[in-house]
Order: sequence, then C-alpha cells, then structure tokens
Amino acid sequence: MLTALIAGLISRAEAGDLVLHAGDPSVASAALATVYPDRDSGTYDLRTVSEWLAGKPITLTAGTFDVCAKAPARPWKDALAAAIKPIDDDLDFATAKPLLDEARAAMVCDTGPLDTAAAAKVEYLRGVAAHFAKDGDASVAAFGRALMIDPALPWDASYPPSARARFEEAKKGLPSTKTSLAILPRTAMVRVDGRLVELVDGKIEVLDGTHVLQVGDQNPVTLRVTFAGVGAASLAVPAAVPADATQWASDPILVADLARFASLYTPGIPVLVVAGTDVYSGGNNALTFMRVAPPEKKAGSVVAVSLLGAGGALFVGGAAVSLAALGIGNSAIDEGDSAVTYDDWTAAETKYKGARGLLFTGWGVSAAGVALAGVGGALFASETTVGPMILPGGGGLVLHVGGAR
Repeated sequence: MLTALIAGLISRAEAGDLVLHAGDPSVASAALATVYPDRDSGTYDLRTVSEWLAGKPITLTAGTFDVCAKAPARPWKDALAAAIKPIDDDLDFATAKPLLDEARAAMVCDTGPLDTAAAAKVEYLRGVAAHFAKDGDASVAAFGRALMIDPALPWDASYPPSARARFEEAKKGLPSTKTSLAILPRTAMVRVDGRLVELVDGKIEVLDGTHVLQVGDQNPVTLRVTFAGVGAASLAVPAAVPADATQWASDPILVADLARFASLYTPGIPVLVVAGTDVYSGGNNALTFMRVAPPEKKAGSVVAVSLLGAGGALFVGGAAVSLAALGIGNSAIDEGDSAVTYDDWTAAETKYKGARGLLFTGWGVSAAGVALAGVGGALFASETTVGPMILPGGGGLVLHVGGAR
C-alpha cells in the first residue's frame, strides 16, 4: 500500500507545476532537475510559502469569527477613553454607546497583546448602556462576554444598581462546555483573551462563548471567535505560517499541518515541496507529503559505458598494430628491392608476408572495437534519449540525449 501511495504521489507530481521553496529558486530548480531529469524547468511554478499563502483567508471549520474589517480611525483604547468621559461626567450612556461599539470593532485590528482588563471593560460598559437603552437581551449578552474575558470581573458599585440584575443573570448563564480548537499552524503562539496558552497536540480547550483570539508572535492575527456547543473545530491562519515551513515536509508531525494547508488553499492540485536538496510530493488532497527519490542509475547505462570504453581501447590498440605492420611491410619492400642474393630476397618476402598478416590482424581488432563501441553507444542512447517531442506553441521538436536537450 505504501509503495502504491508513493507511486501515485509521484505520478501526480508529474502533472502538477506548483513548487514551494524557501530561499534561492536556483537551488530548488537544481533539486527538481535531479528528481525529474526529463522535465522542462519552464513547467514549474516556483513560489515561496509566503507568496503561496499571501492573501489567503482565515478558515474556521465550526463556530463564527470576526476580523478587522477596515483600519480604525483610532486605537480601540482611545475610543474606550472617549466613551468613559460622558459616563463619568453625566452617566450619559447614550453618547457612550457608539463610542463603545467603535472600541469593540477596533479591538480586532490591534496586533499587540490584548489588554484583558480594558477589553472586559468595553463589554461591561456596553452591558450597562444596553440596559439603559431597555435592551435586556443585549445587556445580558454583553455582560456575559465581559465575564468570558475576565471571569473574576466584579460589579462596579459606581454604576446604577438597576443594571446589576442583568449582570448577575449573565453570570448564572455562563456556559460550562468547551470546544477543542485545533490551531494551524501548531507552531504559532496563541493568546486567548490576552492570556498566553499552550497547545497540546496542536489543540487548545476554549470555554464556549465569545473570546478574543490572537495567533502568531510578530504582528499576530487578532480575531473574535464564538463557539456554542460545536465540540471541536479547526482554525487555519495562513498569515501565521513561517517562511521556512517547507522544512515541515520532513517532520513526522508538522507534515500534517503542511498537508492541511495544501488541501485547504490548493485543493485538488499536486504540490511539490523543496526542502534543501530534497523534493517532496503531495497536495491534490493527499494527507501527507512523501520524499521523491532521484531515479536510480540503470544497470544498462553502466554496461553501455563499459562497452564504449572497451571498444575504444580495441580500436586504438588495433590501429597501433596496423601502423606497426605498415612500417615493417614498407621496410621489407625496401629490403627486397635492394636484395643482392636470392636468400636476401626470400628473407624480405617472408618479412613482408608477416607484416601483411599483422596488418590484417590490426584492422580486425580496430573493426571489432568500432563494432563494440557501436553497441555500447546504441545501448546508452536508448536509455537516455527521450523524444522527439513536439513543443507547444510552435516551438518545434525537442530531443533529450543523455540529459542534454
């Protein structure tokens, strides 16, 4: 089954062109050429992880969430301070309400660690304002959100006591159930309502209700999430994926996160990942990435090179013998022409015949060398030649021989 899976991943990689890499694209191209020597480098779409995930939306599988809709006119704490002034001066909650709404909306645009006490204050005052606006349900809901952020929040006796009944109602109605939330990537720093939490197997336990969640270390993504009895959910934050996430392909745990991002944001498309000099194949809704091994050198190629070498050696040896025989033969002819006695002429004739036999032997050895080299060359060409193929767009024919194009 594992062999079949690897074969399937490799075949799908041949059809795809998205390649994720980190750093120098020429290094990635060299690694790809080792694994896929017969593929044209122009068929690959090389991207860094940051380029791949740029602009991709946050994904939450269950529950709801809000993110920063537009850049706020001012920081949320400034809006909170503006809202507190009419309350402190005249208990003017009607004037404060839109300012509190502004603060709440701008809160998810802040990339700094959430100020828990100030965030709870926004919801608490919205609860008081809703009470005086005669909106009991909204008042209880706002007080409940304030207590979610700060469960130890007490009633402030400086405000009219008539709103306290709504506050106590909210406290009694706080949920006790939790949602198991898987965070992608699991390497991200996570804060819930301003408090740093530790992921266990990539998950956190969140009390049902509304919370301010921050994912990431530098410039974290801030969002307001709400869970109501969903039990379990997954949150994928592309902006929190580091630039070197290609290394996850070789990690037995983090490879699952990389595969999840591929299935979420490049569904149904084969993806290649280059990590150093290694190439991994996945995507296309696969559950993992598998290392793609370079093609093994065929035994026939070794034999071909051996035959080429042996044939060349025979040809050179035969040529050397032939040259020596020609020298001996020419010397015998000169000796025959200058012979004085019959015995001298006979000796020259014998020498000439021997040289001629040696010449024929040299020619035979050279011919055998040529034939042997020809067999080796044919075998080499048959295993390293691909084509001819018609290039798209009127590019003509292409032939790959021994890795050359």
